[in-house]
Amino acid sequence: MNSDRLSARIDWGHCALIAIMAGITIFYLHDAWEASNRVRNLILVLPASILALAMCLIVLYDVLSAALRAPKLDATSDPESAPAPDSEAGGAASEPETLLQRFRPAVLMGTFGLYILSLPYLGFDVATALFMAVSLLIDGERRPLFVVGLSVGFAVLVTIAFRWLIPYPMPILLL
Repeated sequence: MNSDRLSARIDWGHCALIAIMAGITIFYLHDAWEASNRVRNLILVLPASILALAMCLIVLYDVLSAALRAPKLDATSDPESAPAPDSEAGGAASEPETLLQRFRPAVLMGTFGLYILSLPYLGFDVATALFMAVSLLIDGERRPLFVVGLSVGFAVLVTIAFRWLIPYPMPILLL
């Protein structure tokens, strides 16, 4: 009977997603290994696969430990008499969403599309800095020095890293 209650508290959706990610990782690693088991072929795939599988195990452990920590369902308790989650959170969930909050994912996707389209004209460095700054502003960041510093710093680091790693020419405006 206790195992039934434990299985009711487990978030099976997260477990299924973890299983799918682990399966894709194992399939990709197996496919890369079958193509060539030389170090040169697996130098990035093997560590990334091990890291991905370790992260899957960590998330699975967290999901299962959350199910064990969750309050036990009592057969005599009435779920209707339990307090609503909104009343415990201080009513924060009852505040109305603004238009930007409601469509934030779509706005971010549109911003990302503009970023991709602007790469040949603005260059990777300037376009990345602008995209980072606009994304931070859309996400609600209002400290101007933080927005400018993080955007420019991230763009410089990513541009230098990509120029070092990728042997193909990239459109760059300033760096």
